[in-house]
Amino acid sequence: VWIAARNSHMVSLENLSHLQPQYQDALCVLATGGGYSARTLYTNAEETIIELRKPIVLNGISVIVTAQDLLDRCLHIDLPTIQSRELAGDMEDRFEAALPMLLGSLLDLFVSVLAKLPSVTIAPEHRPRMADFAVLGEAVFRVQGEPAGVFLSRYNAMRKDGVLRTIDASPVGAALTEYLADVAGGFNGTL
Repeated sequence: VWIAARNSHMVSLENLSHLQPQYQDALCVLATGGGYSARTLYTNAEETIIELRKPIVLNGISVIVTAQDLLDRCLHIDLPTIQSRELAGDMEDRFEAALPMLLGSLLDLFVSVLAKLPSVTIAPEHRPRMADFAVLGEAVFRVQGEPAGVFLSRYNAMRKDGVLRTIDASPVGAALTEYLADVAGGFNGTL
């Protein structure tokens, strides 16, 4: 993942059904910035260090992200089911035609967010784990006409939904949730 990220502007992993814990850890570090070190090839004591921070896109049908620290670094988007399929060439033609307008709109948004960013604050007691990201999200939402606090509210709700999705995807978590729904006082005992 580190070598691939070093050689691209964005890491995009498609059609995933599972991510192993060590891969999720690597994506956490990669998303917020960090380094990876390994022995330099054909040496005994030299070290190669790769320091990166890259945007990441994950795509899949099942629950992919199960590590809570990676979940905090994600914006989960549920897309609607495709109702009618189109040919790749037709879609590429429409995208190419819209590309200048899309790029211009993104750059306009970027400039407006940068101008708004210094005026956005979140009280320390309300800052989530990804505080800088939350401030940036607030700035984007405010530029789009949303009142203060809307991004943070939606982001926190998305994080909570992510935790619940993770529990539902686990057979043990689903069984415990079902058990606790029927036991008003909760569980009291040893593992």
